[in-house]
Amino acid sequence: MNAPFYDETSFVPPTSIGYLVKHIAKQMMMQAELVFADRELSFSQWVAMTLIRHEIADNCAAIARQLGHTSGATTRLVDQLDERGLVRRSREGDDRRVVKLELTAAGVLALDALAPRMIDFWNTLLVDFERNEVETMITLLSRLLSALEAQQDQGRLVA
Repeated sequence: MNAPFYDETSFVPPTSIGYLVKHIAKQMMMQAELVFADRELSFSQWVAMTLIRHEIADNCAAIARQLGHTSGATTRLVDQLDERGLVRRSREGDDRRVVKLELTAAGVLALDALAPRMIDFWNTLLVDFERNEVETMITLLSRLLSALEAQQDQGRLVA
């Protein structure tokens, strides 16, 4: 994009990508928690386990960053999963302070049992979108995320 997209008159919440993404995330979290209301796992627990399964996070700190939770809240969340036999902690390598997380067989079964709920949740939301629109949305959001992560990796803000 050569010319800047926003200016002082166009940078308003209804067209602000930041506002829209934040509002979508907030709405999604509230509604997804309802999907899990009758289950033993909360949506946040399910997400944490999904992050472990797909090797996006393998420790409490990484899960906390992904969920936007405090380290204390994430430790309590993982404690609950550990007590229920859904995840296990292990110390690896020379640094015994590093605690890695992995799913147990029971954890994998719990994720597999609840995945259809989230698939149905998203498919219901996306019913009025064409397949190529969803693919384009995923591509664009992935590019935006990559741009934000690149800025963070470089230790500077976009300005």
